[in-house]
Amino acid sequence: MLNPNLPTPSTFQHQFVAAKPFKHLCIDDFLIPSIAEQLLSEFPPFDSKRALNEMGKVGGKATREDVKQLGPGFASLDECISAPAFLRTISLITGIPDLAYDPSYFGGGTHDNQHGQELDPHVDFNYNQQLSLHRRLNLIIYLNKNWDAAWGGEIELHSNPREPDTNSIISFAPLFNRCVIFETTESSWHGFPVIKLPPEARNISRKSFAIYLYSKERPPSEIAPPHRTFYISRPPPPHLKAGHTMTKEDELTISHSIRRRDQHIHMYQKLELELSAQVQGLTHHLKEIQSTLRCNTLGYVTQIGLAEGYSPDKWINGSFKASFSPVRMVDRCELRLLLPVKAAKERRIEITIGSGPTKQATIPFGAPVIISIDFEQSLDSPFTVEITGETFTPLSLGLNNDDRPLLCQLECLTFFHK
Repeated sequence: MLNPNLPTPSTFQHQFVAAKPFKHLCIDDFLIPSIAEQLLSEFPPFDSKRALNEMGKVGGKATREDVKQLGPGFASLDECISAPAFLRTISLITGIPDLAYDPSYFGGGTHDNQHGQELDPHVDFNYNQQLSLHRRLNLIIYLNKNWDAAWGGEIELHSNPREPDTNSIISFAPLFNRCVIFETTESSWHGFPVIKLPPEARNISRKSFAIYLYSKERPPSEIAPPHRTFYISRPPPPHLKAGHTMTKEDELTISHSIRRRDQHIHMYQKLELELSAQVQGLTHHLKEIQSTLRCNTLGYVTQIGLAEGYSPDKWINGSFKASFSPVRMVDRCELRLLLPVKAAKERRIEITIGSGPTKQATIPFGAPVIISIDFEQSLDSPFTVEITGETFTPLSLGLNNDDRPLLCQLECLTFFHK
């Protein structure tokens, strides 16, 4: 379905990698012309039921994700996109290996934007939770014939809309059979200015087909916690400066800008309440789990209450403390400890049981270590076990995002009478 007259992928790759403000590429006559014509003929009419914005209100943008149901042309396009040959071609163009296609077209598919619609600068959601994949690329195919530049709606790529005085913008008109490809990162800001169609052209709209591609892995420097789409409101027009006499059009522009900003604030306030409710529920659930958490203990004792500095994954921190009550006399304890993190140096620890002397030990990386401690006198009343030592955090070692202070894993405590 791709136009056979296109240059080789290697030719495009240099343009893509060298592009500013971030990696992107504009390809005209992307599809075989007859295919592009068929897609335009099958493009679904605007449906207000599919035009709900982030606030749940009907807006000027309608989307269809059920691509294979739109007609034979879209079904064939879907078959092409899902094929290994297409994915390999896009990998060669962008240098991103092992690209994956989303059969549900979550957030993608057909986008139909009407007069008055705009899209504030934004970075897209970065992780597809259903697929467990990182979002890597946007491919947008435009299907607008005879589009007049005066109508607006050109896609804009921003360097940093948070700093409007230095923000640089490159734009492409949404012309028929044009494809714009760009990376999806935490700085790939993009959007389009308001569509202003003359009265005689209000029967048309800005039509596009959006394809999002993913990968299982991505460079560590690009990884961020999963998030939704982030929007930035556009700044006031540059002519609105001290000394300028405000016109009626200026007043409408300012009112519109304030309204858009308020919508974003409302949206993020709603999101914060939703996330706060989730955190509250998870915190309550975690407390319920912690109330039943016990160390893995064998032998003639029962644990009293919760252990301090102990996690469900058996990691302990540098101030572990647990209390036990003997069910019969005990005079020996065996601790099974493990340090599975290769990047962490061996750990020196100190163990104190009851009022007995402190025992020192070293826990190397690798296989479990069993440390035996004989008590000076048998214990038949409640006592404590304390383990202390210098901790590390996996985050500081670049292993993952775990920022807990960790010492080693306490796999098992065994108490018995010799």
